[in-house]
Amino acid sequence: MRSAVLLLVASCASGSHPPPPPTLAPAKEERPAPTYEQALDRGDLGGPLDSGEIAKAMTAAQPRAHACAKKFRAHGSLTVSVTINPTGNVVRALPTGKLAGTPAGDCVIDVVRSVQFRRFDGGPVTSQHTFELR
Repeated sequence: MRSAVLLLVASCASGSHPPPPPTLAPAKEERPAPTYEQALDRGDLGGPLDSGEIAKAMTAAQPRAHACAKKFRAHGSLTVSVTINPTGNVVRALPTGKLAGTPAGDCVIDVVRSVQFRRFDGGPVTSQHTFELR
């Protein structure tokens, strides 16, 4: 405590003042994402959705699909035909394979339907992805 007082006294005696507090930058205004129609009008859709983007998103969903298998103690493969509309939403997910129509398969379909893609140019895109559940 004594050294703090001495430091303060020494600072005042020398004529220097403590530095001013830092100023905070004004908060940036959060803007909602543009609607599909607004993005289309501005040409901000970024081109068509490619198969690599779809595969990356489905691979990212794999841990949640495995959680379905674990929850329902299911093993096997489930191939899902996924249709994505230009707004980035999955509008159809059709399962085939051993686990289609089972609680585990239905759980995986829910996971697939929850995947969100970026908005893109063109019409709906359909792709297939196989989940190996263990």
